[in-house]
Amino acid sequence: MSIKIVDEAALEIDVEYRFRYVRDFVGLTSSDVEAVRESSHLLREKMPQLADALLTKLLETDESMRFFVPTDEARNSRRSANSQNLTQDHPRVLQIRQNVIQFLDELVSGQYDDPAFAFALDKIGATHARADRADAKVPMTQINAMMGFLSDRLIAKARSLGLPHDREIALITALQKLIWIQMNMMVRHYVR
Repeated sequence: MSIKIVDEAALEIDVEYRFRYVRDFVGLTSSDVEAVRESSHLLREKMPQLADALLTKLLETDESMRFFVPTDEARNSRRSANSQNLTQDHPRVLQIRQNVIQFLDELVSGQYDDPAFAFALDKIGATHARADRADAKVPMTQINAMMGFLSDRLIAKARSLGLPHDREIALITALQKLIWIQMNMMVRHYVR
């Protein structure tokens, strides 16, 4: 068995290299991609429901709700977020809902071998980490909790498709790998 040499410095600065490394490490295979492709049209129909569930969860607490407050108001205290009485029909929440649906659609129908996919996942991490504005940086604890919630609900949606057991297991396995890849691409912006 030969040992593969990993350029650890490149893992931190080269988005494509990091993506390929994590993809290969978690074992996202052509069979996984096929499992997602076979069911992506069914999953994509469920993305609005999944986005609504995530937003409902995020709007339950002040520490996540504050990130929904429009930028010009974000410098005020957390109470300003509560006083906004943000609901699912608030323009800012609707905008974020569309972004979540777009992310989920891309996650289940992306071109996983295209560098643009890696950069899209990386951009999500950069957006949440917001190194340029401390008040807009979503804490890592919230990122982990959100991704855990999202993973659980995505798997539940996959299980609700009524696929044959072997296809369901293959789909769930592939989705878990994609979630871990996304999580890694987010974390890189927090640990530099």
